[in-house]
Amino acid sequence: MNERLLTKFKQDPFANFLDIKIKEVREGYARVEGLVKEDYQNFNQVCHGGFIFTLADVAFSFASNSHNQQAYAVNVSLDLLAGARPGDRLVAEAEEIRIAGRLGFYQMRVWREQTLIARCQAIVYRKDQPVV
Repeated sequence: MNERLLTKFKQDPFANFLDIKIKEVREGYARVEGLVKEDYQNFNQVCHGGFIFTLADVAFSFASNSHNQQAYAVNVSLDLLAGARPGDRLVAEAEEIRIAGRLGFYQMRVWREQTLIARCQAIVYRKDQPVV
C-alpha cells in the first residue's frame, strides 16, 4: 500500500469527525471500525441508519481509491438487516468485485460482532487522475 495514499485516507475529515478508524487497507479492500455513540441514535433510540451507511461508504471510498486512481461513487444500494445501539462497535468491509474500464464494482458488509447488520453494492466511476 502506498504510504502517501494511506496518509491521505487517514486525513478524511468526515471519517475523523465520526471517529472511524482504519483497520486495514490494501488494493481493492478496506476494513474500518466505528463505535456507535449516544449522539448517533435516532428518535427510536437505535443507531441511525446514516451512521451504518457512512461506515460502509468510508470503507468503500478507501477500497475504490486504493489503486491511487480517483474513484467517485455513482450508485450505492444499502440493505439494513439488523440494528445497533450505543456502545456497539461496528466493522465495515468493502471488497472490489470487478473493474471494467472506468467502472469499479464493490460489495460492502457491516457487522456487529458476528451479526451482519447491513450489506451494500456500489459502483464507482474511475477518473484518469491519481489520488496523491
